[in-house]
Amino acid sequence: MAPSGSSGVSVPEDAAAECGLQFFGAVSASISHELKNAIAIVNEHAGLLEDLAALAERGRPVDPKRLKQTAVQIARQVQRADGIIRNMNRFAHSIDDPVKTVDLPEMVCFLAALAERKATMAGVVIDTACRDASFSIQTRPFFLLNLLWICLKTLIEMISSGAVIQLGADPNDRGVGVWLRCESLNRSKETILHAIREQAGPLLCVLNAEVNIDKASGCIALSVPKITCDL
Repeated sequence: MAPSGSSGVSVPEDAAAECGLQFFGAVSASISHELKNAIAIVNEHAGLLEDLAALAERGRPVDPKRLKQTAVQIARQVQRADGIIRNMNRFAHSIDDPVKTVDLPEMVCFLAALAERKATMAGVVIDTACRDASFSIQTRPFFLLNLLWICLKTLIEMISSGAVIQLGADPNDRGVGVWLRCESLNRSKETILHAIREQAGPLLCVLNAEVNIDKASGCIALSVPKITCDL
């Protein structure tokens, strides 16, 4: 049995919760930066419309195509901001149920959306290979999402700009698995694996999960039981 703290909660559980706070803060900061960027672009185009309106008031001709292009750009950023807020809302609600049945491939695609800004800033492309797959697991969704984030974040930080990370999920003998593949590594796979295990130790413990290098494919492979704990 894992040792318990003064509150009666196990030490790995406490440590996993601390990891979760750091994860929540990192994703919230990333989302706020994305929203700020979208708002800044809308503000820029609003200023352009104001300039065009001022020209029209002085009797200068205004190109309708330019007005239309500006409106399209504003609508595009509004749509982008709406998507960011939807992801933020979904992420915030991932903590609602300590244990829940979730669609793992869908969670992997959601993870890719959350990590898109970090990947873009590093010049990395995330290619999800599980968009048409669907299978469920009974797990602790926030902890699992945090564990997946650590795996993906660590890989992004240890590969070359211009690289592509392939990300997918499949059933396996132990339950289910998530795999990450990239050919343009700046560090050895063993170094990456060690970094993931060091950061994600408490999460691996509470989820009864394992992370290894798959000998056949060379992928970073995360294995999770199909049922982590009872509802």
